[in-house]
Amino acid sequence: MSLPTENNTCRDCGSINTRKLRRRVIRNGAIQYVMQCQICGAGGNPIAKARALSMNNGAEPAAFDEEIRPTYDRERRAAFDQQRQESRHEFFEWYDQYLASPEWKERRRKVLLRAQGICEGCRDAAATEVHHLTYDNVGEEFLWQLVAICHECHERYHEADQARRGRIFLEEDQ
Repeated sequence: MSLPTENNTCRDCGSINTRKLRRRVIRNGAIQYVMQCQICGAGGNPIAKARALSMNNGAEPAAFDEEIRPTYDRERRAAFDQQRQESRHEFFEWYDQYLASPEWKERRRKVLLRAQGICEGCRDAAATEVHHLTYDNVGEEFLWQLVAICHECHERYHEADQARRGRIFLEEDQ
């Protein structure tokens, strides 16, 4: 026999017919009866003891499962990370193709010409690379969103950017 459900939709995860009556001990040691989602672990508003027992044919409900929420959060985080990794992979596949395109080569040529072949970072070395100041319009960049820089300035910029983000610059992230 399954436990009764009430208010069949979970407010946290939106799942339907997954909330079951549970008993939990709260901070002061008191017993509280709530409907707990069996998918995400969220508990609802407290239910009076008499009503809870009535809902459960007079029997004491099962204990609140404290492990559902951490498991749900880990699984959601893993799914999010997987989706992010797939999106990043798709972007860089497209981006690599874009960097080989005639459109990018023409933009790059114009930016290097604007800088007269001199690095816009240090103004000492020859500009050999073109750096995006933003990716807001990637693929249709305005020329002012791109700068001509030398390899050393480009490396220096990306190392500083990674440090600002609190990440170690890894070869795979390039």
